[in-house]
Amino acid sequence: MARKRDTVRITVDLSRKLYDRLDLLVDRAGAETKTEVIRDSLQLYEYFVEKALDGYEFQLVKGEDRTNVILFQIMPAVKQGQGSQEMAAARG
Repeated sequence: MARKRDTVRITVDLSRKLYDRLDLLVDRAGAETKTEVIRDSLQLYEYFVEKALDGYEFQLVKGEDRTNVILFQIMPAVKQGQGSQEMAAARG
């Protein structure tokens, strides 16, 4: 009997330019695979979305230089100030 996998396979269409950027990220991040970069990216994206939903703002800091970063200016849930409870529930 075949063992049930705890994973789901997805297919994503990428432009050549975006695929090349993904390839470059694999090298720059020292990742083993594109899948690793995508998983890490999803985890990071989820963190930022949760924080934005909770009202946090983001800054890049280098020495004395501080730059405000707008990540989710068009995301309706963030604009409406919805909390991150739904995301927490989705993670289980």
